Amino acid sequence: MILSSQTPTEKIFSTMDELKETATIYGKNFFRLTLPFLVFFGFSLTGGIYAFPQGSTVKVTYGFLLGLLALFCSSSVAVDSWGSLHNVEFGLIENWKYTLGKLPVLLLSTLIAIVPWLVLLYLFLNFYSFFLFVPLAVYPFFFLYLLPSVLVGNAGPVAAIRDSFKTSWSNSTRTATLTYLPGFSATALVVIEIYSPVILILVPAWIVLITVNYCHLNQPQLSREIFCGEEG
Repeated sequence: MILSSQTPTEKIFSTMDELKETATIYGKNFFRLTLPFLVFFGFSLTGGIYAFPQGSTVKVTYGFLLGLLALFCSSSVAVDSWGSLHNVEFGLIENWKYTLGKLPVLLLSTLIAIVPWLVLLYLFLNFYSFFLFVPLAVYPFFFLYLLPSVLVGNAGPVAAIRDSFKTSWSNSTRTATLTYLPGFSATALVVIEIYSPVILILVPAWIVLITVNYCHLNQPQLSREIFCGEEG
C-alpha cells in the first residue's frame, strides 16, 4: 500500500488532504450524488407505508428490495466519486448501466460478507456477551472497501473480500477512523430519530470518502479503462 510507509504526521496530513478532496468532490457533484438516495428515501417511505400493514411475505420482499436499492444507490455514488476523482466524465445513464452490470457480483460479495455478521448479531441479541460484542463491532472494519474493490478494482466476489480485508488491515488506523466515526455519528442521529440527514447527506459523503481513500491506497492497481471500457 502506498500510505503504509508514511510517518504518523504524514498520515495525518494525507488524511486531511483526502477530507478536503472529498468535500470538493461532494460539493461539486452534490445533486448527482444525492439523487440516488433521494430515490431510496422516497421508496423507503412510500414502500414502508404499504408493506408494514401487510403480512410477513410482503415485508420480507420489501426489505430485500430496499436492501438491493441501497446497494445500487451506494454503488452509483462510488462510481461517480471515482469518475470525479480521476476527471473521467460519463452520464448518469452510463453510470447506472455499469452499476447494474456489477450488481450480481456486488450482491454475492455482500451476502458472503454479511452472513457471518448476522450470525454474530443473532447470538449477541440472544446472549448479550461482551465476547460476542467485540467481534460484532470489529467485523465491519474489514469490509469497508468492499464496494470500491468491486466497482473500481474490478474484483470478483472472493477477491473483493480479500482485497478489502488486506486494505483495511494494512491501513488499520485510517480504516478504523473511516469506519467508526461516521458510523457512530449516523447511529447517534438515528437513535434520536433524525433520519433524512443521515440518508441524504452523511451516507453519500461517507461513500465518497471511502472511495477516495481506496483509490489513493490502491492507485497502482487501478485503471481508467476498467470503467471506460464498459462504456464502449
